[in-house]
Amino acid sequence: MFCSNCGKEISNKDKYCPYCGCEISQNEKDGSESSDLQQKEVMQTPEQEKRVDKTVGVLSLVFAFVFPLVGLIISICGLVKYKDKENKSLCMAGLIISGIDIIVYFVISIFLMLAIVAQANYHPNYLFLI
Repeated sequence: MFCSNCGKEISNKDKYCPYCGCEISQNEKDGSESSDLQQKEVMQTPEQEKRVDKTVGVLSLVFAFVFPLVGLIISICGLVKYKDKENKSLCMAGLIISGIDIIVYFVISIFLMLAIVAQANYHPNYLFLI
């Protein structure tokens, strides 16, 4: 539990803060668990929040190369959710790379299917060998 006046950690049994002498109300004692959680959430620095935001952008780039559909989804979610410039640029790059990868994979699969059909026309029993 933390003192509402000075912010230092105090025991739940204390009636007065040992640091500043402020009286601890019953409401503070009842809400001590929630105030501890709120205090810890407030302690998060902007650098930590920015690091979390960059993680989404970096993930979108990594998945754009490895699994383009997943990278596309993460990139779109990142563009919608985050507003900072760094994260938006990473997510936009992931979106572009995912789109290019999907088009390249589609073109390659079409050429492979055409090659199989051409080979099957040249050798009628070719499809049975595959």
